[in-house]
Amino acid sequence: CVGCVWFFVEFMQIAVLEYVVQSKQAITRLVGMIARNERNNFKIFLENIPHVFLTLDFWTSASNHSYLGVICHYLQDWCLRTRVLETVGFPESCRSPT
Repeated sequence: CVGCVWFFVEFMQIAVLEYVVQSKQAITRLVGMIARNERNNFKIFLENIPHVFLTLDFWTSASNHSYLGVICHYLQDWCLRTRVLETVGFPESCRSPT
């Protein structure tokens, strides 16, 4: 919500005087950079995992948009770990026939 953004900006100007609100473009670049870094680190991490299992998950949102998720499962210290590798829009509906 637009009002929420302005409230946040005003709040931060009062709470932390040194805080500078970043632009939408700067935040988008930063999130992309962090995502690429995490992806590269996870690839390196997986090189030491002997067995990896992948699952696919298709679903349709309440607004009728379809998505495909690729999920990675692995054991680390005998604990099952799960990580979403990718979520992308899917061109066709994933609803089952009724």
